[in-house]
Amino acid sequence: MSVVDPGRFGDVFRDAVEHYWAKRGAAAGMSEGAYGGRRAEVVGGKQLDGFLLALSELLIEQAGVPAGWIAWDTRGQTLIPGWFRATKSWDLLVVEPVGRGKDPVLHAAVELKVLGGPSFGNNANNRAEESIGNAVDLWKSYREGGFRIGDEPFVGYLIMVEDTPRSRTPIRVNEPYYSVFPEFQGASYIKRMCLLCERLMAERLYTAACTITTDERKVGTPEVYGEPDPVVGVSRFVEALIRRTRPT
Repeated sequence: MSVVDPGRFGDVFRDAVEHYWAKRGAAAGMSEGAYGGRRAEVVGGKQLDGFLLALSELLIEQAGVPAGWIAWDTRGQTLIPGWFRATKSWDLLVVEPVGRGKDPVLHAAVELKVLGGPSFGNNANNRAEESIGNAVDLWKSYREGGFRIGDEPFVGYLIMVEDTPRSRTPIRVNEPYYSVFPEFQGASYIKRMCLLCERLMAERLYTAACTITTDERKVGTPEVYGEPDPVVGVSRFVEALIRRTRPT
């Protein structure tokens, strides 16, 4: 497993990961200041707010998206119609407010998740089910006219896996009737999340999906997060987000 390549977008989530561990430490009664971090703007927010800030800055600075199009609060501003349920709140939306009596245009919807212990097995299955269900619901709603204005939106999924001996260890699978697909034989939970993201994209459920890892012992260093598989890595995710959300 390699540290994220220090290219154009290689360091884009470092502050976000530092913020995650700061909030984890605060929840455990530790000082947030113990984790440092360069972005005081997100201190005091939720665990994944650093990612939302980083994505927002990329959209504004790299894609030219107006700040007013970006929503990532929890006051009902990230709800869009579902098909199997009334609404779904995404972690980040890019919505162009067309005005003049016309409907807004959805340019992007992004979901962020963390996979951590101690129960990696149950959590990994839950993450897979959530990601698949959310995407199926979104695209069915889109096809039925829930928000079908303009081109297909960018739909993104990013999962951060805590890098521990448990998440790196090959997992034995139970096969009472049928053999699992060979890719899952001996795959660790980190590998399983990479496979999940690859297949979410292959089936066109998500425009881009990304898996990163983080090791709490490396907080305060450039190695605080890593990229286990460049195919579902940071650069591809960010480049797709910028390309698909750039205003025309």
